[in-house]
Amino acid sequence: MTGPAAIAFSVPPSPQGFAARLSERFRLWRWRRRWIGEMTDAAALGRLDDMLNDVGVTRAELGVLVDAPADAGRQFETFAETARIDLHHLSPAVLRDARWVCTLCECREPCKRWLRAGVWQYAGDPRCPNAALFRH
Repeated sequence: MTGPAAIAFSVPPSPQGFAARLSERFRLWRWRRRWIGEMTDAAALGRLDDMLNDVGVTRAELGVLVDAPADAGRQFETFAETARIDLHHLSPAVLRDARWVCTLCECREPCKRWLRAGVWQYAGDPRCPNAALFRH
């Protein structure tokens, strides 16, 4: 599966076994619960709108983030890291849009398979909406 239409990368260590996967899910769930708690506290203090303005998120987008799976958007950064793509060269607007697209993406399962396999066929699998950012 290697060739000019593939990005090969070293596979990051993934949790092995049921206990490790369960532990990772629990860790993400706890992180997400903490984040929702922080948003709730900011709303109770009347500071939610200021906080959202600072990060450029609307209340409607916040609702989408709250309803998204705990791992939504995380694969973009993992993918970029394992493919040795330096995200610091992207403009903040492009990076924000790419993370948002990844958060809303319905292809998280194929993406997880790509990350486990260590080879991503970007030319042969158009499901990744951020594919253009990973081309060399």
